[in-house]
Amino acid sequence: MFVGKHNHKLQIHKKIHKEILEIELDISQKYIDNLLDKLTKDILNKKEIALNSLDTVTQSLCTEIEDKLSI
Repeated sequence: MFVGKHNHKLQIHKKIHKEILEIELDISQKYIDNLLDKLTKDILNKKEIALNSLDTVTQSLCTEIEDKLSI
């Protein structure tokens, strides 16, 4: 009888620990997903800024080259 009761308690503890682990895993996954989303948005924003800056620099260089060639 003692062994059966002990096994039953052990199964309950295992089930509780499994549920806790699943909850913690879900929370961690949501945190990682949010972090990746923020990082992706930040990288895309920086990419857009860099491309706009590059476009401005390129236009400036083109103008400077055109000016020098027309001399």
